[in-house]
Amino acid sequence: MRDRLRSGELAGATRLDLSCGLREFPREIFELADSLEVLNLSGNALDSLPDDLGRLHRLKVLFCSANDFAELPAAVGDCPALSMVGFKSNRIERVPAAALPPALRWLILTDNRIATLPEELGRRPLQKLMLAGNRL
Repeated sequence: MRDRLRSGELAGATRLDLSCGLREFPREIFELADSLEVLNLSGNALDSLPDDLGRLHRLKVLFCSANDFAELPAAVGDCPALSMVGFKSNRIERVPAAALPPALRWLILTDNRIATLPEELGRRPLQKLMLAGNRL
């Protein structure tokens, strides 16, 4: 997949599914910064995302379910168009306020270890909040 991203073969792609056992975020994804709207990184062994994730300025949907995240990455909050975030079935204990994108409408955090949520969550235009299977 990295070779396909590097070669430009996927140029202009709006959706990318990388549910393929990744251990780290492939920086080649940034080659799609001007087109990528949906990114699925579920079913990997990721525990972090790059600090410059906000470079994916058109990203609207991010799924990172079934990974190894211990907290919702703050970089998620730097994606201006991001409205749907799914981090189901991780080990998330903490949700920093900085991790909440301004356009957030759907937040899926089921089956984690969350005991508290930031007050800032109430200041987002949420339509759906899924928190079953946590310590709330």
